[in-house]
Amino acid sequence: MKTQFAQKTVNFAKAAGQRARGLVTALHSRIGGFVNGAMQRARNVANQGRGLLGKVMGPFMGMATKAFDAVQSRVSQAVNMVKTAAQRGKDVALKVGSKIADTTRKAGNLLKDFTQSAIQKGRQALQTAKQWSSQQIKTATELGSRWVTQARKRVADLVGNGVKLAKEKAIPFIKQKLGGVKHRIKDFLQDKWNRLKEKLEINKPGKEGPKGGAKETPDTAAKKAAELPAAIAQAKAITKANDAVDTPVPALLGVLNASVKSRYSWIKRFEARPKASPGHYSVHMIASDHEIGNYTTRGGGHIPNPPLRSPNRRHNINSVDQKTVAKEMNTMIEPGVDVAGDVAAINAGRATRDGNTFIVNGRTYGMHDGILYPISGPGFHQLDRGAFKALGVYNTFGDTPRAAEILDKIGMSEAQRQTALNVWKAGQGGK
Repeated sequence: MKTQFAQKTVNFAKAAGQRARGLVTALHSRIGGFVNGAMQRARNVANQGRGLLGKVMGPFMGMATKAFDAVQSRVSQAVNMVKTAAQRGKDVALKVGSKIADTTRKAGNLLKDFTQSAIQKGRQALQTAKQWSSQQIKTATELGSRWVTQARKRVADLVGNGVKLAKEKAIPFIKQKLGGVKHRIKDFLQDKWNRLKEKLEINKPGKEGPKGGAKETPDTAAKKAAELPAAIAQAKAITKANDAVDTPVPALLGVLNASVKSRYSWIKRFEARPKASPGHYSVHMIASDHEIGNYTTRGGGHIPNPPLRSPNRRHNINSVDQKTVAKEMNTMIEPGVDVAGDVAAINAGRATRDGNTFIVNGRTYGMHDGILYPISGPGFHQLDRGAFKALGVYNTFGDTPRAAEILDKIGMSEAQRQTALNVWKAGQGGK
């Protein structure tokens, strides 16, 4: 833009100079033409006068000649005066044109200098504006970051207070309500049981209830003797079928009571008696105490096949960093825990199994896709998602101002920091 404006200014100055020179040239040409025409007409008049005087006034020739010579002399003087005036006019015109050209050039130069100065000042002003804008944006960004950090911390504190309030207020309230529901359910079931006993005539004279009562009558004894083989066979079949699918012992007893005991009124109850080996029971039908058979749960003596593998290294306290994937709940293992010994005991069948969980040495492990993972027990620490991320920061930077700065930026709550710091210290040997 600067170059185009300066070029236009120079072109304007050149055009003005050319117009001034053209004007002077045209004026000089017109004055010269006028002077030449006047001299030619004067000569023609003088010649005609000489001819006329020669013919008409011969006698006065000399006098006339002198007169005409005088006239011609005057005309020549006039012509010379006109030429002089024309020359002076030309000089004046040239001077005027030169002045105009100089003035135009000076004006162009001044305009050019002014334009350059204005452009330079405009650039300086633009640069100053950019610097000011950058500074303001930086200030606003830092201020916004501080506000966001404060807002995150405030939200985390509110959530923490909400959880604390829920633990102090809501959970006891829920427990109270659940307790009331539990008592209502218990009363309902007790009422149903009492009605069932009345319907089955349990505890009436001549009948023996579930846990003892009046002695059997001859009729009852005969009925029992006739039905006993079928009852034992049915109970054994149910026990064997449930043992194959590892039904929990309380559930097995419930099935026997619901399907066999309810059919034969002389059966008092079914019970499972533990054996010396963990997880092994003998199931008994209590009428005159008949053993139904052996029953084994996978909680003891069960050997996994194929053997289960050790927990993933992400559960080790010192293996977590800022890039480790965090889950909603994460159980961490202290360095001193004999995980290899626990895994060996589980694979040797020395752990108590309940479904997909194993209890060994006071610690509980879960199992997923053939891999064990820690749940609870001595040397295990549970961390939520935030505390797990904080542990990764402490493992990288330690308990330092840099770690605190990073946790401030991600809005970590004080409770999560303290939990993670305690676990990190446990990973350092309790230092």
